[in-house]
Amino acid sequence: MKREIIVYGLDKIGEVIDTAISDLNWKGNSFDIRIILMEAFTNAFIHGNQKDTLKPIFFRYDFSDSKVQFEIQDCGDVQNEVSIPIALSEESILNESGRGLFIIQSFSDHVQFRNNTLIIEKSIVCQP
Repeated sequence: MKREIIVYGLDKIGEVIDTAISDLNWKGNSFDIRIILMEAFTNAFIHGNQKDTLKPIFFRYDFSDSKVQFEIQDCGDVQNEVSIPIALSEESILNESGRGLFIIQSFSDHVQFRNNTLIIEKSIVCQP
């Protein structure tokens, strides 16, 4: 199933994330999905849209019984060469920012940037 939602700012992000989790119906994975999406939307709003609530964030997801692909597209400059850290240094671990992509990567199977779109893939862990 595919779905696309357009949001402005971060005010409605909680509702959008709840809708995605409900659509997925993955009870055992809701925490991971919530963390991934909260970080991705925050990153798009702050770094991509420069905190401009008039610029849209495009949220698309496509899912099956065993995996989901999220796409979060902002209106910032196109960035093909974004480094996604696989570890954090001791110096940066307590910084107020700079850990979002690391957190997303930690909870996901695959993360990449294509143009100004963050693409996240996650497999489901089946739980009753």
